[in-house]
Amino acid sequence: MANKVNKTTLEYGGGSINLSKSKTKVAVQYLPGSRSLKKRKISGGELGEQIDNFEVVQSDTGIDKKLDDLRLQPDVAVGTHMWAVDEDEENPLIPTGNLYIEFMADADPEAQHALLESLALSIKEVVDTAAYRVCTTPQSPNPIKCAVELQKSKIVRTAEPEFAAMPSERAFTPPGGPYSSSLWHLENSGQQIPIIDIQNAMFGSTHFKAGADAKVRAAWKQLQSLGSSYLKIAVIDTGFATEHPLLSGDGNKLRSPFNAVDRNADVSPFVRKSDGSWAVLSHGTSCASVAAGAVDAHGISGAAPNSKIIPIKLGVLTDDAIKSAFEHALLNGADVISCSLGYPKPMPLSTYVTNYIAKVAREGRSGKGTPIFIAAGNANINTNYQPRPISDFGAHPNVFCITASNSLDKFSSYSFYGSQAFLCAPTDGDAGVGITTGNI
Repeated sequence: MANKVNKTTLEYGGGSINLSKSKTKVAVQYLPGSRSLKKRKISGGELGEQIDNFEVVQSDTGIDKKLDDLRLQPDVAVGTHMWAVDEDEENPLIPTGNLYIEFMADADPEAQHALLESLALSIKEVVDTAAYRVCTTPQSPNPIKCAVELQKSKIVRTAEPEFAAMPSERAFTPPGGPYSSSLWHLENSGQQIPIIDIQNAMFGSTHFKAGADAKVRAAWKQLQSLGSSYLKIAVIDTGFATEHPLLSGDGNKLRSPFNAVDRNADVSPFVRKSDGSWAVLSHGTSCASVAAGAVDAHGISGAAPNSKIIPIKLGVLTDDAIKSAFEHALLNGADVISCSLGYPKPMPLSTYVTNYIAKVAREGRSGKGTPIFIAAGNANINTNYQPRPISDFGAHPNVFCITASNSLDKFSSYSFYGSQAFLCAPTDGDAGVGITTGNI
């Protein structure tokens, strides 16, 4: 195990991923209280974004030496290489030091523990019989080496490292608009509609096709209501402006807000940029508003304005945080779960996360099962319109994967595609018009 691992293919999430060490980025974790979160210049490198408890350092030359130097600093607790999936240097992953292991059913317990001890791995969670979450110790090889060695063992069924990554948001970028008639996605008549966006534009009938909608007004008419006030919709996203009129409503719309990374109730839509400043993300606010936004003073609303919203902020993708997000939805009685984010690079979910989402889908609503709706993804708009198949959350066999169509009833070219898709639902794209959710 003394040889360096620079490239490897790991079995992961029922498939495989091709990993290579990033040539330009490493990550460090400082001792508590030793460093501020302000941007700092580092000799030969520059401190960038913060991902989970790690801070990214970038250097265009000598990245291995840079990591060695960082590890020698007295205030550095952990220094690690970042790993690119399919050599994607823009979005490398950070191995957190945690791994998920399932042993073969007939594996001898003493042999299991001997294997863990040989890699100096410590058990942090007993998931099931012969299934554990473990973490590396200062005496362990790096997590990727550990996974490589564990996958070689005949007594191991599954061995996967946990990675940390910033989520890629998945949905529309909505224009502002104060008029009820602009909500074409609720009912599309094919006629011109005034939508107040940055240009105060009047969109004509060439932008709409009758029936290219979600049939929401028809559902309201059949129900003779705007939905049940007992229904709770958990929205998992990168942050929420809880003071927005569509989310604040009468003051009782939001229930049990939860930050799955920090384990507190702060779901604010703020993210620290690499220059040390803060940006406001509107994505979660938009998604929650489209699902269940209250009727505001201008007649703007979501599809189920009477329903309650459980806002769950998932600002970093790790196995711990993802499980915590879905667990919060399960324990707080979510009737529906909506999630519109995913990994920036195509990759499967870990086995640990896959198993837990299956548990939520199966055991939610007191054993009736919880419907989970996942946006397929919209990164095709960033890849020169090259098709990208559905991966991670959207490919889970126990969820409903939703792709995108526009106001002309055409498939949105930025949307991912694949056999996992359950239906295509209205948003924006190409010559279509975006969905209005108020001034977000």
